[in-house]
Amino acid sequence: MMRSRPITKRKVVVSASVLLIFMVSIFLIVYNISPETKKHILSFPERITTEYLSKRLSTKPTRISTSPTRISTNPSKISANPKKMSANPKKMSANPKKLSERELLLFVGIHSAPSRLDRRNAIRETWMKECQSNPNAICRFFTDGQDPNGKVLQGEKRIKLENESRVYGDLFLTEVPGGVNFAVKYLWMLQWAKERYDFQYFLRLDDDYFICFRKLMLELEFFRPKKKFQWGWLHCELPAATWLDEAFYLVSKDIVESYLSRRDTLLCHVWESQAIGYWTKNISDLTTFADNRRLLHKQTGFSSEQEVLKRTEICHSVLAIHKSYPEKMRLFWSIYEKEDKPVAYQEVKISYGCRYPLAMDYRTWGKKSIWFSEPKLCKDNPVWDRNGEYKGRQGH
Repeated sequence: MMRSRPITKRKVVVSASVLLIFMVSIFLIVYNISPETKKHILSFPERITTEYLSKRLSTKPTRISTSPTRISTNPSKISANPKKMSANPKKMSANPKKLSERELLLFVGIHSAPSRLDRRNAIRETWMKECQSNPNAICRFFTDGQDPNGKVLQGEKRIKLENESRVYGDLFLTEVPGGVNFAVKYLWMLQWAKERYDFQYFLRLDDDYFICFRKLMLELEFFRPKKKFQWGWLHCELPAATWLDEAFYLVSKDIVESYLSRRDTLLCHVWESQAIGYWTKNISDLTTFADNRRLLHKQTGFSSEQEVLKRTEICHSVLAIHKSYPEKMRLFWSIYEKEDKPVAYQEVKISYGCRYPLAMDYRTWGKKSIWFSEPKLCKDNPVWDRNGEYKGRQGH
């Protein structure tokens, strides 16, 4: 006769893997805030607290080196064969489709002349730190890979650029004619970024612009339209030529797609902002934010070091400052790092503020003006040779 075993209490053992999955699930639920939760947080849509902002915008230290001494100019250390350093979107990656799966809020393309290492380093040491530590943004420099006649750069100039690209990983050489052929380069930058990232906004920037990057990201995430939107500093002097300046020019993803889908019929111009003035004519219901009060194109109140040193803040008052050459760029950053961060941000409403509607007619300037040039089809890679490399305003 078999004896029945006494009934004993069994201990329930929760495996470490099950516990880990549970904890990760809880984290994902908390981090990926639902639309209803966001609506609750933004019950007053004009303001958002820094407590919530700190959870959305990373403040981890930058991973980018800012030491220019690491750049080698020894030809023996790097091939001078330009074919080995291609900026062609199809050659840069063996799997561009996989790269394009990365979603971003913002891609920043900074146009910089080949010789402007000083400006690029000033940006790397200042506001670009916030871009590099933010997983929702990418900032990249784009410089000439060809001379103004379409010939590939050779020799020491190319070697230095290739070394800089390898050291920092944020510099790319365009494969279109260099110099003042800005509109063609802009289309190339858009295509390059579009093939690699799924961004909601694209910001084209000059290399002498100081950006309140954290503030910009906040406004894009919560306050700005996601479709048919362009943002910049508006030229509002001429009824036949009213346009956004290219030095800071931000557009939504659908505008980028519109430009690229029409590139076989688009007209290009020496100055890309004039070309864009033509491109936007065919886009209906376009929202234009002429943010002239906060995008300081002419540096009112920031023009001298004495004026700047009297300030206790930078980014409370403005969003970006043009003509910020290296020394001033670092000065602005030093003040920004010390300024009191606001408890809450106030939304700045979109405005236009110009009596003239958007318009563009290249004939406005007359043939003697440096701004005059007859548009040409972009697909033909038009060339305007105006004395080689364009370094921008010289500054200091």
